[in-house]
Amino acid sequence: MKQYSFFRLLKESMFRFLYHPYRKMKCAFRIYYYRVKHVHPTTLLSGHCSISRDVVIGKYSFVSTNCIVGPKVRMGRFVMLGSGVKLIGKDHRYDIVGQPMIFSGREVLRGTILEDDVWVGAGSIILDGVTIGKGAIVGAGSIVTKDVPEYEIHAGNPARKIRDRFLSSFDSEKHTACLDDDSYKVKFAEKRF
Repeated sequence: MKQYSFFRLLKESMFRFLYHPYRKMKCAFRIYYYRVKHVHPTTLLSGHCSISRDVVIGKYSFVSTNCIVGPKVRMGRFVMLGSGVKLIGKDHRYDIVGQPMIFSGREVLRGTILEDDVWVGAGSIILDGVTIGKGAIVGAGSIVTKDVPEYEIHAGNPARKIRDRFLSSFDSEKHTACLDDDSYKVKFAEKRF
């Protein structure tokens, strides 16, 4: 068992006491800065991002630096986006005969959905119309063009299934039940002692 000095315990307790109000202020400032209306107050949005104003984000989610979140994106609770993630729409139409691509416009957006407890690794690109299932993980640098089922880990270009997140379906059902009844412990992983 580790022996902690009095000063270290004091430092940790002061950090816990002061950090939560600081985090609440930081979350509120970022939500105001990006002018987003449908974002839970516990969501932390980092700087240097481009976030569409119609985005919907659930509680305790995190958007890291340099992310691009396009229109018609809906994120659930506990979603983590790594640095440089891009949730973007379809590109220009190229199939109109006699019309330059620059003037041909874009397709109608279907919307991108990231369900609860999703982790998207740094530098990933997720195209419009994709649904990432509950508890799924997308590896860093992946390009997601198709739906990702619940509790699976996908990576690559294009993203393919690597393995399941949990070893058994019992574990995934238990995890879903814990998320749904709010029996989790909130512990932020931003400061280490």
